[in-house]
Amino acid sequence: MEDEFYDLVVKENDLKTYVRRFQELAVFCQNMVPNTEKLMEVFIGGLPKSIEGNVTASKSQTLEEAITITQRLMEQVAMTKPLLSLDILFPSIFSCTVKVSS
Repeated sequence: MEDEFYDLVVKENDLKTYVRRFQELAVFCQNMVPNTEKLMEVFIGGLPKSIEGNVTASKSQTLEEAITITQRLMEQVAMTKPLLSLDILFPSIFSCTVKVSS
């Protein structure tokens, strides 16, 4: 259980599942986490690298604050993900063949 706690990461941007499991493991592993600072370090360590630094820089005082900031950042990331390229969605429209006459 200790390994799962320290190795837990967000999978497929499913923050809700990560937070729920992290909180469950934090209760079971209370003796392994000496203080709130270490708890936050483990939580942030399991976040996607793209937001990890921003959550760290926020200097949240509680796990709840870190979770709230993480949720906001994950929402922003989801909103700014690039759309699929049109040529992938409609290859026949965007494909082009060049005929060379000899």
